[in-house]
Amino acid sequence: MKKIIAIIALSLAFSYNVKAQETIKSATVQTKEATNSKSDTYKDIEELNSQVQLNEDLKKDLTTILFMRQEAVSNAQNENEKKSLFDRYTTKFLGGLTTEQLVMLKKNKELYAKLTQYPTK
Repeated sequence: MKKIIAIIALSLAFSYNVKAQETIKSATVQTKEATNSKSDTYKDIEELNSQVQLNEDLKKDLTTILFMRQEAVSNAQNENEKKSLFDRYTTKFLGGLTTEQLVMLKKNKELYAKLTQYPTK
């Protein structure tokens, strides 16, 4: 009887340990994805700044809007909600630019599409 209880206890301990390792792996993957998206956002803002001259406050505000957009889209439940949130934050993003800056951004079609169009899979 003691052997059976010992075997059950060991099997439970091993299964708990395996589950903990899986959780750590998934957390690591999520952290890497978040780091990549942050660095991509900073690259996008720097590319925008090279096309359209932004002051430091505007650059900071636009970066914040892009981070908020990423977080909102990642927390959305379905694809329609994600697209709706993406469009809402894109409108806020474009609203922060002056008319001249918006015209200059639209001249660079690739960057404009990258910043304003919902990515399709």
